[in-house]
Amino acid sequence: MREFVLFSRTGLTRPFFVNDLVKANRMDIVARSVSNALFISFGIRKNVTFYVSLNGPPQPPVLITFKGDELKGMFIDEKSVGIRINEALKKVQKQGEINVSEGIYVSKKPFEVLIKEKTNEGKKLIYLDKEGIDIKNYRFTGNEMFIIGDKKGLPLKVTKFLERIGAEKISLGRIEYLASHCITILNYELDRLKL
Repeated sequence: MREFVLFSRTGLTRPFFVNDLVKANRMDIVARSVSNALFISFGIRKNVTFYVSLNGPPQPPVLITFKGDELKGMFIDEKSVGIRINEALKKVQKQGEINVSEGIYVSKKPFEVLIKEKTNEGKKLIYLDKEGIDIKNYRFTGNEMFIIGDKKGLPLKVTKFLERIGAEKISLGRIEYLASHCITILNYELDRLKL
């Protein structure tokens, strides 16, 4: 199962106005990333789980999980994804994970807890960094979890945490791509390798 985590520094942790996702603390970045991770032409990637760690106001963190193999009734456009995120934010509780709808879950789980769980499950943790191993030279296994920052990148405390637990860095080159584009590139590489 391919797994992606988007760490959103500003992603709202309360419901927002879906008709202007840019003004809603750039929730357009989150919605676009969800779409790029999960959708292909005429379908949904059943082999992808996408996590978004929302760390913006008013009550961070919130973790929303989208499981491609369970997902039903969600459309590719940003507004539709924003509506689903809003549904999750309306149901989040202080304890436990809530099943919002088919394939969508929400909890108050911090990013670090998710990453430690994935480490214990044997996932190979990879985050994007211009100084990392060039993607063309990296040997993927199909057991990776990719960690991606928003438009501001990953905070220093997050990269330090990832270094401490042994996460690897890969680079897509010297050009800084949008988070959603990075996800598309990674999906393409794994598709090409049939992983």
